[in-house]
Amino acid sequence: MLDIIVISYQNLSLLQNCINSIASNTTYPYRLIIVDNNSRKEVQDYIKSLVSDPILNDKNIGFTKAVNQGIKVASRPYFAVVCNDTEVSDGWDKSLIDTFKEDEKIRIVCPMSSSPQQTVYFDLFHRINHKFLYWKEYVPFFCTMFKRDLVDEIGLLDERFFMYAQDTDYCERTLKKGFKIAVNLETTVKHLHRVSAGKNHKELQQADLERLRMKSY
Repeated sequence: MLDIIVISYQNLSLLQNCINSIASNTTYPYRLIIVDNNSRKEVQDYIKSLVSDPILNDKNIGFTKAVNQGIKVASRPYFAVVCNDTEVSDGWDKSLIDTFKEDEKIRIVCPMSSSPQQTVYFDLFHRINHKFLYWKEYVPFFCTMFKRDLVDEIGLLDERFFMYAQDTDYCERTLKKGFKIAVNLETTVKHLHRVSAGKNHKELQQADLERLRMKSY
């Protein structure tokens, strides 16, 4: 039913916590797809101990391209993109998948984030009922679930974005196709926002935001 794409970069303890939370808290059968952006040997050895066919890049190709590598492998009806600085909560996958059933046009579902920097975004949603909110703009792709058929409709993430703004762009493309984006208020996921981003994340963010600004929809 579910493919879980985990993007890894360098931090072994973060990745271990993320993987352990998935193993302990996921309800449905799933396939784990790990994409690593040229981490240290100890990280890659750990990844090899988990899956027989990891995607191990020989350089840091960026978050967006790594996600696309995982999506190309994913084949089940739903897939989730999970950052390595995330720890999922009990039954997270069932809650998100149940959200899709609320409206046939929903194609992207996000949980609430424990990160104060991200919580502010969720105030912009329009409340539909006690469980769900539909957003008019975008959700951050830190632990986000997609219907696989969305990729058939709008394609992969735009690889001109290295690490930031690809979520804004993809959500914009989703909405323009007439689909909906939802947040499940009953599910909160621990996210250590930007812990795995690296020292030059501000420069990368500015460059990606400029690319977004220049892009015409």
